[in-house]
Amino acid sequence: MREPRQKKALIIGATGLVGKQLLSLLLEDDRYEKVIAIGRRMSDVKHPKLHEVVTSFDRLDTVSFDYSIDDAFCCLGTTMKKAKHKEAFYKVDFTYVQYFAEVAQRHQVRTFSVVSASMAKKNSVFYYNRVKGMMEDMLKGIKFDRLVILRPSLLLGDREEVRLGEDLGKFLVGILGFMLPDRFKGIRVEQVAQAMFFAVNTLSSKTSHVEVLESEKIKLLASAMNTEEVLD
Repeated sequence: MREPRQKKALIIGATGLVGKQLLSLLLEDDRYEKVIAIGRRMSDVKHPKLHEVVTSFDRLDTVSFDYSIDDAFCCLGTTMKKAKHKEAFYKVDFTYVQYFAEVAQRHQVRTFSVVSASMAKKNSVFYYNRVKGMMEDMLKGIKFDRLVILRPSLLLGDREEVRLGEDLGKFLVGILGFMLPDRFKGIRVEQVAQAMFFAVNTLSSKTSHVEVLESEKIKLLASAMNTEEVLD
């Protein structure tokens, strides 16, 4: 029996919380023969399948390869505190995502997956959620064969920098979590990465080329990946 063709993956944001976890999954899986990571700095990961491209994200339009790519994974994201002003936040969470999507489209990517946020909506009163919603709508307009949007709630993981607002949020979730609906409870970054990987490589789109995964579904998919249980 003929073995399935190995794939090529393209990832951006591989040095971030979710991206680090996802990069490990991609490198360890035999379904991928090459993993191309675009970043502003080299990672500390060494692997024969890994090809790193270091560039300014303002110059993403110059990134090019002489081969097509199967799956693209976008793990870009920042916070208003880190960005310091709305224009910088918009550049990371919308403009750079758009540039990356254009790179993916030029290289015949069939499946594009992206980490968005819970309650993303283009007309949200909250700027963060509004930009995420605008980003989602932009990607829907590109018409990939398949678009997977993950909307995790508060991400739980070990950051290099201190974020007092997030730390307070995690503290409150820890105390009051039992009172919150599943979609608003905190979620581990490794669960998001596992669900992202599982959705692209195991699930098939049956009704629409756009799939939106809220936090409760993300947790189910992460569990399914760990137990090798295929969910409909």
